Formats: sequence, C-alpha cells, structure tokens
Amino acid sequence: MALDTLQLPAANALQHTMRAPWITLLMIKWVFQDDYFDRVGGPRIDGPQFDELRDKLWNLGDGSIEGIRDTLPGTLFARRLLNPQVHFRAPLGAGFVRDAALLDTLGKKHPLTAMFEQRTGLNVQEFMDLAIAAYGPISEGRLYFDAAWFSPLRAMYSNKVIDSFITLVSRDESELARFVRLLPGQDKKEKLVSELFEFTPLRRYPFFREGRTLRSWDPQVFARGMEGIVHSVLSENGNAYMDTFSKVFEKHVVTEARRIPSDFYGETDLRHILGSDSRVPDGMLSFKDCNVFLESKAGLFAESVMSVGHSRIFAHGTGGIRKAINQAREASLGMRSSDRAPTSARHAPRDYLIVVTNKEISASRGPNFAAMLPQGALDYPSEEAQTLLPLEHIYIISISDFERVVANVAVTDCSLPDLLRECVARDADPTTSCFYFSMHLDRMELRGGLSPMVNNAFDAAMDRLTAALGGKAARGTRSGSPVQRLG
Repeated sequence: MALDTLQLPAANALQHTMRAPWITLLMIKWVFQDDYFDRVGGPRIDGPQFDELRDKLWNLGDGSIEGIRDTLPGTLFARRLLNPQVHFRAPLGAGFVRDAALLDTLGKKHPLTAMFEQRTGLNVQEFMDLAIAAYGPISEGRLYFDAAWFSPLRAMYSNKVIDSFITLVSRDESELARFVRLLPGQDKKEKLVSELFEFTPLRRYPFFREGRTLRSWDPQVFARGMEGIVHSVLSENGNAYMDTFSKVFEKHVVTEARRIPSDFYGETDLRHILGSDSRVPDGMLSFKDCNVFLESKAGLFAESVMSVGHSRIFAHGTGGIRKAINQAREASLGMRSSDRAPTSARHAPRDYLIVVTNKEISASRGPNFAAMLPQGALDYPSEEAQTLLPLEHIYIISISDFERVVANVAVTDCSLPDLLRECVARDADPTTSCFYFSMHLDRMELRGGLSPMVNNAFDAAMDRLTAALGGKAARGTRSGSPVQRLG
C-alpha cells in the first residue's frame, strides 16, 4: 500500500511534493521499527484508512505539537517544515556522482579511496558506473526492475562487484528492519517530533529488495541516496574521514572559484596580505566594486541537524558556519587596513560572503541564519564590519548551487557581483525574497550546470559502460545511450 502510494504517477515535481511523500516514508520506517511488523494474519489496511493515517501525521507536523517560541523562532520552524520538501523538488541529474568523482581524483592509493573499497567491495569508478546503470530505468520512470538488469555488465565488472553494489544500495525486509532500529535515537520506543520533518533515512538504501526485484522508493530518494552513499559509508570513520575530506572538498571549491573571471586570492595570498597568524577564508574574488569572500564547509550534517527544533542545538550543529562568517568579517576589516592589500580590494565599498557546504543544509542567507540562532550569536563586532559585510550579503549555499553559479558566470555575460546584487535586492522585498539560493537561480532562468570534474567523471563512466556493452564511446552524453541498452 505505502510503496504503491509513493509511486502513483504525478504530472510534475510540485504535484508529487504536495502528496507529502516524506510522510508515507515515515510510516514505512515506523512499520519496520515495530517489533511485530512481520506478523501475518492481521487485516489489510484499505485506502481510506491509509489516507486517514497520513492526514493525521501531516497534521501533527503543522505546528500543533510545538508552537513558535524563544528556542524555536519562526525562521527555524520554517526551515524545519521546508527540509523534507526541498529534496523532493530538486531536479534529477548527474550530480549524484559528485562525491565519488571527488574521491576518484585522489587516485586508487589514497586513504579515502582505499577506505571506500575496503568497506564496500568495489572501487569508486565501479560505484559510479553501476549507479549510472541503475539510474537508467529510474530516469525512464521505471521504479522497479529485476537484478538481471545488470547481467550484460557482469562479464566486465564481475559477479562479485555487481553483487557488492546491490548489497550497498538495497535492503530486504529483515535487513531494513535492523537498519531502522539502529538509527540514532531509535533505542527508545517513543517517537520524536523531529521525525516528522526529516528527509527519510531510507535514502541510505535507495532500493527495497524483494527477491531479485530492486524497487526504488522514489526517484528523488534514489538521487539523494546515491549522492550521499560515499559520504554515509566513509562517515562511519568519523574524524579520520572528515578531516581529510574537508581538505579535498575545499580544493574542489577553490578550483571552481578560480574559473570565475576575477582576481582570485587563495589562503596563502590572504595570509600574506593580512598576516601569517590571521584567520582567513579559503579565498577572495576581487572585483572593481566589491570583494567576494569564499569559504567551504564540509560536515556530517546529520539529519538531526536538518530537522532540529531548538535554536541552541541548531547553533551547536552549525558552528562551522558561524566561524566562517566571523573569519570573513575579520578579513573584510583587515583588507581595509593592510598596506599589502590590492588597491581595488582595499577601496571596495562592499563585500559578500559565500559559504559553500557539501550538501544542502537549509541555512539560507545571513539574516535568516542569524534568526535561527540564539539572540546575539551573530552580532557585528563593529559598525564598520556591518557596513562592509552586512548579513544581507551572506549566502550559505550547497555545492550543487555553487557549481551552477560558476557554470553560468564563467562562460556568460552574467557576472558574480551582478548576480549577488540581484539576489540581495530580491531578498530585501518580502514578496520576492527566497529562502533557498536555488530559487534565485531558477527565477533568473540560469541554466543548470555542473563542474568539469563531475561532467568528466560522468562522461568517463558512460564510456566505460558503453565499452562494457561492446559499443563505441559516448562521451558528452549525460542521459540515454548505454544505460538504456541494459537488461
């Protein structure tokens, strides 16, 4: 009943989102957490009863449980409500290979790539190839298919590799029950209010396995799950993973930033300008009339942070973002007082800050982020700091949105300062302001875009798949071709 409801045809993403699929997925999670979920002989729930249960759960999350209060300000409450919805409205695309592509740039002997292979039984290229192969039927609207879909690839990839992939991305009934019962905070029988606002943890296993059939929960759960699997697998190693991955992610963000037409100053340059002991952002783009500071923030950002309902807990989970803002403020002030600062940077009348996160964390823009925190958590250190880098000039965006920005400003007449000025102007008016940066990009009708790293990794995977099927290389095609010939 639940899976059938999830997979009813929808005219568009908005119609699908209006059905609140996250509520249905929550019901599935709770059923599998029930000690008696596998009992037989009970009456089968009918459609009206199922819809009534869904409606009751929806109404629980509309604010009747907890109202707006000092520790749950309105902006944080709105973030909570939006959290599950935004993921179901994001476009499908090749971005789900990003984390694997990042690891692939490190080489097979790098500790992170070795760690991934040790934990999964396949290397990152094999993962990308088979993830794209699995994407084939999903992109065509086929949400379940037989494992024989991968049969044409077994000669090239081996039974062991393909079986390891299927194990990595799917769970059967008993395995799923074990997984959801071991989720953080699930050792107690009471349900948590925050669960009503989570984007389903079932995304860790994008497929439900019934015998030889792989059944996708939802196309968006597939996409969000695949793009997060590398992170989920390696995050089990805690700081041993995050400390290294943060540097890898920073390098990628800086590489992308250097594609933007501007004078770019990296960390080493900024320390030379501001002093070797200074706390500096990852980079600064200098333009004629403004500076744009850049900071990357890779974190675990667990679902508990995404659905949190208390400002102090939210502040604890997003401490790295506040640190980035404070560093940018110091650099902004220092740029005006340093004799080593470039003339254009020293005399720029305004600054901006873009904080790029490894996933969408719904931290929005500066004023909204500050409103989610305890009062005074982001107070300006001085009037000059407020003048140069006001909260209104700060945006916290995902890596996918940042790549989209770069893809447009690097090759079109659209400049980054013009884009940011338009965003700030829209956000100054409550009737046009946007909670998510992607909404600005959509309204500007900027084309989608990915980094060369992601595009090249996807194209290389397509080439390998085509070769495995005995065809010619299909470089440059990010949809169709080899994956549609499987099965």
